[in-house]
Amino acid sequence: MKKLFVTIHLFLIFTIISFLLTEQSFAGSINKFYNLQINITNNSSGDCFLTKNQILYGKLYESNLPDVIYNGQTAHFEMYYQNPDSYNSALLLTYQCGNTQEITLFSHYIWTHGKGAKYTLKGVALNATDLKTKVSYQYPKNNILTTSTPPIIKWTLINP
Repeated sequence: MKKLFVTIHLFLIFTIISFLLTEQSFAGSINKFYNLQINITNNSSGDCFLTKNQILYGKLYESNLPDVIYNGQTAHFEMYYQNPDSYNSALLLTYQCGNTQEITLFSHYIWTHGKGAKYTLKGVALNATDLKTKVSYQYPKNNILTTSTPPIIKWTLINP
């Protein structure tokens, strides 16, 4: 009986360690085509400070949200999907630039897998006060997703 207890105990320990190692190796080897890169360039008249953020889908990938984007600089960060059944990354970021300028940026990436797999990038500026934006999308070369190049949403904050 004692031998059976030890065997079961060792099996459970091995299973838990294997699970933890698998999770760690998965987190470090995510394919970049599941990621979304977001670039925000500040061409407004002042420095921009993050005042609100809400990650709707996904998680940050080896980066942090930019708390400050100095005038004339570009901040970069990446996100990846959170749930293998839903390849989505989406977030809302609100920045205050200077004394009166404020804007909320909505960035969204949807990857539809299976036959006829495709992906969609979307960027929408919301609640802009004394600030404009330009948004563009950079898709991987030949519109083919690879493990090394994520799609990119490029934001530029500009004066009206």
